[in-house]
Amino acid sequence: MVSGITINNGSLEIHGYPLGSSIHSVATPDAEELNRLTIFRSELKRVEYWLAKIEERAIPDLEDSDINHALADAALLAFSRCFDFDHPLKPLRAKEIFKGDGRKQVERLRNVRHKLVAHAEQVVGGVFTLIVQSPEKQAIETLSLNISIPFHALGELECLRQLNIQALNWVSAKHEGLATNIVKWFNGLPLEIRSSAPDFVLKSQSSDPFAPKG
Repeated sequence: MVSGITINNGSLEIHGYPLGSSIHSVATPDAEELNRLTIFRSELKRVEYWLAKIEERAIPDLEDSDINHALADAALLAFSRCFDFDHPLKPLRAKEIFKGDGRKQVERLRNVRHKLVAHAEQVVGGVFTLIVQSPEKQAIETLSLNISIPFHALGELECLRQLNIQALNWVSAKHEGLATNIVKWFNGLPLEIRSSAPDFVLKSQSSDPFAPKG
């Protein structure tokens, strides 16, 4: 039903609902879990969007190839982050979402992320210093070559696409179930409690979260 959102001095207005509708915070265990799933759903939807953009460039030129490289790396990083053990939120658990080989494929993708993207290891190819020699055996030029195969050229890209579909479907189903439960819970409260629920206010952060320390 949401058709737009307006923020004005901390007040949040969500368009698309009946005139006179109001917005209130919910602080329950279900709401905390819904917040967690909302973040993961947003991440997985970004992955879906970025992968779709790669698919649109079936026969890319050189510029598109660079764009595909960036999109594929970003998609892999975002997907893998959802399953990282050190995620600030409780991470998604592969064994809850995937069956059989799917769990191994998630671990494989995380290994690809770690080696190929995060640390730029040359899994295929390498960096080489070469000398070009003339027929007279004189050096003409020094060449420095960085030969590598990017992630978007590997078969694991399609694996990422399929796993992301499964993960997004799972998270979306859980999200919808929790959202429905919260509506039922709120409507079950006495009218006086529902009527006195405080309006939601978006609080701004006063300090600079990016300021260098010291």
